[in-house]
Amino acid sequence: MATRARILALRVADGKWMFHTRAVQEVSAARASEVAARLTASAVGPEQYLPESAVAWGQKTVRSMTDMWAQWGVTPEGSLRRRAHAAGTWALERIHPEETTLSELPAVTSSVEVAYPARAGGGEVRRALDHLAGARTDAVRRRMWWNVAVMPLILPLMLTPMSNLPLYWFGWRIWSTRRGAAGGYA
Repeated sequence: MATRARILALRVADGKWMFHTRAVQEVSAARASEVAARLTASAVGPEQYLPESAVAWGQKTVRSMTDMWAQWGVTPEGSLRRRAHAAGTWALERIHPEETTLSELPAVTSSVEVAYPARAGGGEVRRALDHLAGARTDAVRRRMWWNVAVMPLILPLMLTPMSNLPLYWFGWRIWSTRRGAAGGYA
């Protein structure tokens, strides 16, 4: 289980920071087992109530959808799947980068490793990370609830000849922003 957060912080402009995060394996076995116990005790998502087979099915579905998305990107130019892929890529490019950063963090972290340029002071990096974990996490959480509110409005589209792509989009956005908010609170 990846419970250690590795963060690369780069200053791209005056007061603007770019972060790249990744969940990696914890090197300390004792710390990893402690976090695993904490994660099990504080599970707050639907995984807490679902049987393991349902959780495994959900993970398999995510992998299948990811593979299908990649296949749509290599279909012939002008096909409906290729146009849907282009529209989806356009929409994905508009997601705030800090949301992607937060969603890559594990929900429960055992330790955090931060790498930053020597010219940037540690205090400045800490303030930028505090802003990311505070204000940006709240913004991601608000976006999640906005997507939850829009989802019932999209459901009638299932009865029309229109594709279910908007339904899938908002469902994925709810899942993605929930992961981002959990990573930010960790």
